[in-house]
This record gives sequence, C-alpha cells and structure tokens, in this order.
Amino acid sequence: MLGFAYAWTAVFIEENPSLIERAEAETNQAERLNAGLGQIHLTRGFILFTWYKGWRLMDAIRENRHAVELDPGIPDIALGALYYHVGLYDEWEKDNQRAIDLDPTNQQMKRTFVNEFYLVNRPDDGLATQRRLFGKDQAPDVRYFLATRRLKEAEPLIEDAMSREPNNVSTLEQFALLRALQGRHAEAQALVPRILSIVQRNRSYHHVTYSIARIYALGGKADDAAHWLKETIDGGFPCYPLMASDTFLDPVRNAPEIQALLVRLRSQSEDFRAAAASQFRIP
Repeated sequence: MLGFAYAWTAVFIEENPSLIERAEAETNQAERLNAGLGQIHLTRGFILFTWYKGWRLMDAIRENRHAVELDPGIPDIALGALYYHVGLYDEWEKDNQRAIDLDPTNQQMKRTFVNEFYLVNRPDDGLATQRRLFGKDQAPDVRYFLATRRLKEAEPLIEDAMSREPNNVSTLEQFALLRALQGRHAEAQALVPRILSIVQRNRSYHHVTYSIARIYALGGKADDAAHWLKETIDGGFPCYPLMASDTFLDPVRNAPEIQALLVRLRSQSEDFRAAAASQFRIP
C-alpha cells in the first residue's frame, strides 16, 4: 500500500513530516475505495507509533487490532511489537505466534520474534524460541551470553563483529555493554558519543537509549542512567516489566531518581493494562 511506503520512508530513510501527510492522504483515499482493508489500519497504527505522532501506543494498538478483526489472515507482527513495548508480554507472545502460524515460512517474522525476547531481557526464552523456530542446533545469540554474564563466550564474538563492522550500532552497543560488565566503565562510557553519532532517530532509537542507560547504570552513574531511561520511556518504549526486573540496572536501582522514574512508569503501565482490559478484553 502506497501510504505505508511513504510512512516507512519517513521513519527509516528520510525524516520528513510531509511524507507522513502524504501517507495519511493515501491511506484515507484507500479507505474511501475499500473501507474493509485491514492494511489501512496497519498503516495508521504504524504512523501513530512514531515520533511524528507522539508515540500514541494505545491508539496504535487499537488500529492494529482493528486490522486483524477486519482480516484475521493478516500475518503481521506489528501488533505484537506494540504489546511488548508497553509490557503486555502474554499478548505479545500470542499475537506473534498467531502471525507465524499464518505464515510459517516467513523467516523475518521469526527472527524478529526471537530478537524481541532479547530486547525485553529474556535470554533463556529467546534461545528456546530460536531453537524451536530455527532448529535445535542453533548457537546462542551473543546477547544471550551478555545477558547471562557469560563474558568469555561473548567477548570473541563481539570482537570479531567489531573487526568486521566497527560502525554498526548494535555491535557498538554490545561492545560497550561487554566493557561495562567487565568493569571497564570508562571505556564503555567513552563509546556512548560514538553510538549517538551513528544511530538514526528511527523506531530503533529507544532501544539504543535503553542500552546507554544500562551502560551508565552498570557504572553506577544514576543521573546519567535516569536521563537515558527517561529518553527511552518518552521515546516510545515505556516497558515497566523490563525496567523493573532488569539486572543491568541493579547498581543504581535504589537511587532516588531511578525510583521516581519507576514509580511513574509503574503507574503508566497500570493505565495501559487497565485500558487494554476494558477496550480489548485483555486480563
């Protein structure tokens, strides 16, 4: 659908509000031609979950659910992604599995599902899902080794990736986290400006800011960790279950500024769940 193409370009290629306007105009035109198309609501949900629209997560969930109601055969994991961003893990897993069951040969959806387990710091579930979807002989992701503190296994993998892709944002994040976990905090924190100079402010940005919060948290810098956690929350990733349990944040967890953020986030999370329960019949 042309509207989705415009929106995708505006988010991942060219920051341009006029492209969002064109995306909305094309989507409205499609609705006039055929109001029963689920893709119309997938596109609107995609647009709502951007900085252009202020990360309107619940409105985006509503649009994506409507898309599935109109066309239950849509094999799309956008709804699941929205669920995990607000910490509705059960619904995230159910919806992603629904999409994969509809399109079992779609390798990208499977990889995305596995990736999301690491984004919410559930490495054991990530490895189990990886092996269920791709085969029992699958080697663990490097993030599995970082999350489980198996640094001897993580280090050669990350160093190899750094030698091949020294300016890859994900690789730099992992390298900085490795150094922080090794107690080499000055080296880890020195990588932050480099990461920020490379990363695009697209829909992956809030995951990068979360990694930066972890880097500072591991180094005991509560003020900096709180700053980047706030950036993460306000930038479209208000995932309370993650932040409430993430051991990467433990060195600063009891700092007043971190506790204040978590109190605010817990309240927001309860609002999300209450809204979901009343509007979408989610327990």
